[in-house]
Amino acid sequence: MKRMIILTLSLLLLACVFAPAAFANGTGTAVSIVDDGAEVLSENELQSLSDKASSIAEQLDIDVVFVITSDLGSYNTKMAYADDYFDYNGYGPDGVLVLLTMLDENGKRGLYTSTAGSCISKFNEDEQDAVFDDVYDELSSGSYYAALMDYADGIAYHVSPHVPFSSLLIALAVGFVIALVVTGMLKKKLTTVEMQHGAKNYVRAGSMEVTASRDTFLYSTMTRTEKPRDNDRTHTGSSGTSHGGSGHSF
Repeated sequence: MKRMIILTLSLLLLACVFAPAAFANGTGTAVSIVDDGAEVLSENELQSLSDKASSIAEQLDIDVVFVITSDLGSYNTKMAYADDYFDYNGYGPDGVLVLLTMLDENGKRGLYTSTAGSCISKFNEDEQDAVFDDVYDELSSGSYYAALMDYADGIAYHVSPHVPFSSLLIALAVGFVIALVVTGMLKKKLTTVEMQHGAKNYVRAGSMEVTASRDTFLYSTMTRTEKPRDNDRTHTGSSGTSHGGSGHSF
């Protein structure tokens, strides 16, 4: 009976921890697309990137969009192009758009990542910059397919379900109850144990003699203060939708 109680409480704890993550993998109407207007990908590469984007979109219930252009057209910045492409083509409310252009506002090749909805916080600018650093060599060498495939992996890694703080509190409470039950059972078995107020009963008389003593410094305490970082690059596109994002020329 006691084992059954412990097993039941343990299963309840696991349900509290993992259920929110399961629900976070929604089965909504996520959309993925790869628009290669610059025709830099082969048919097979285009299909493979589309399949990966679709898989990520379905898994995370977000829109995942890759756009490749020869230039920015009538737009003055990569940011404006990427935001408007996402907003005016029926995507959202949650999603990531990656724009690769062969000619940006700086006269170079450029990459811009636009995020919307929950993805603004789930895939923030620091994380975008880190993924860009990972694919920089591939982009610079013209290996666009490899770079975008790796970038898609970066999106999947960072835009992942998070367990709500309230669920963690519930899990801790359930774990505390389990600990009380188990320790209570163990305590009942220790009926012959009595508290000792000293160690004399465990030391044989005359068996220990202290001939020397010294103070030894064992531990130190170091306090670190995190360097402030500017993560607030949220802006509003021409449609009035809020976006996060970061861009690079290369």
